[in-house]
Amino acid sequence: MRTRSRPWPHAEVERAVDDPYVVHTIGQMQTHVSAAEAMLERAIDIRLESVANLSAEARDRASVSAAQAKIVTGQAALDVSELLFKVCGTGSVREDFGYDRHWRNARTLTLHDPVAYKVKLVGDYVLNGVSPPISVYT
Repeated sequence: MRTRSRPWPHAEVERAVDDPYVVHTIGQMQTHVSAAEAMLERAIDIRLESVANLSAEARDRASVSAAQAKIVTGQAALDVSELLFKVCGTGSVREDFGYDRHWRNARTLTLHDPVAYKVKLVGDYVLNGVSPPISVYT
């Protein structure tokens, strides 16, 4: 990106890394990654607390926080891998770079353990107080 990409002619800058839309998109990407990392750390902390306090409520909190982390990290991976093409330009679709594998891998992971069920789990817990089901996916 720093050495190969060219700025859009209307950006009126010499380097792609100085294009305000590129800078903005990189900021978006980093924010998605930081939010995902924070959710993951939160889920880890809650999980560790649940190990120290073996109760149904602690297990529910751990399961819900893990589901929330799955939702946020999956969406972040999809968004960031898609935005990668936006900032790297048309050359980024070249097969020899293999950037498409990042989006494909993220999509596979979000479909393997469907995010829609994680969202339902969180909503049912928050709205109705329903404990998450006990399974290998929760």
